[in-house]
Amino acid sequence: MRNARAARLFVLVTVAGILAPAARLDAQVTTSTLFGIVRDTSGAVVPGANVIATHEGTGLARTSVTDVGGEFTLTALPPGAYTLRIELTGFKTSTRRGLSLGPGQTSRQTFEIEIGAIEESINVQAVSPLIETASSKQVATHTSDQMSVQVFAADRRGAHPNHDRRRRLDRRRA
Repeated sequence: MRNARAARLFVLVTVAGILAPAARLDAQVTTSTLFGIVRDTSGAVVPGANVIATHEGTGLARTSVTDVGGEFTLTALPPGAYTLRIELTGFKTSTRRGLSLGPGQTSRQTFEIEIGAIEESINVQAVSPLIETASSKQVATHTSDQMSVQVFAADRRGAHPNHDRRRRLDRRRA
């Protein structure tokens, strides 16, 4: 009986130890991922295109090359607005500005480039907001001002986590 109880406790602690760290990993994601596919004007995929994503605030540039299916992946992108440039010999350079990525966001986009001379360039200025299609999670961003207001409001209502503990300590001292 005692060995069975110890074995159950061991299994429970082991399973909790394995699952607990995995549950916390989602909350710690602060970067974004951009999946993309590059096509020409006829809809055919474009392999071998250079894709350069430049963070508009910091100037950080990340590069990728499209594979045989015309797809590319840019991971660990800090949140913010990006300018995406796609280049390939024999095609016009395509530039898309204002591509906004939030923390923990995974986005999938399709990009189109036109056949033309190397010195020709196409600039896309206004971009609709990205809709995350690679996963179905909800992400909210709060500023430090919003967080301090929420903590202050919780403390004023008596909902602070240490409120009951403080009340008990005050009673003991009295």
